[in-house]
Amino acid sequence: MTQSNPWSGKVACTDIKRLENTGNLKAYATITVGKGLTIYGCRVIQQPGQTAWVSLPQTKSGEKWFPVVKADDDRLKEVIDAVILDKWASHG
Repeated sequence: MTQSNPWSGKVACTDIKRLENTGNLKAYATITVGKGLTIYGCRVIQQPGQTAWVSLPQTKSGEKWFPVVKADDDRLKEVIDAVILDKWASHG
């Protein structure tokens, strides 16, 4: 029996902004997790010939990039990715 993902239905993409002429960066997304957390600046990245993927917000210090938000639960990250990519694909 397959266990369901406890994060299913708890993540929503509330805004997606498609970008033009920005190379591999295709969109910015805003998500909500549960009723008390909103995350701005999630990015949809797609390199030529590859599948699109989601990057949670990051910041740069010097030459290095550091995460601003990290999903420690892989199941949460899977739901975040799916919700954002579904919204991005449906607003094409």
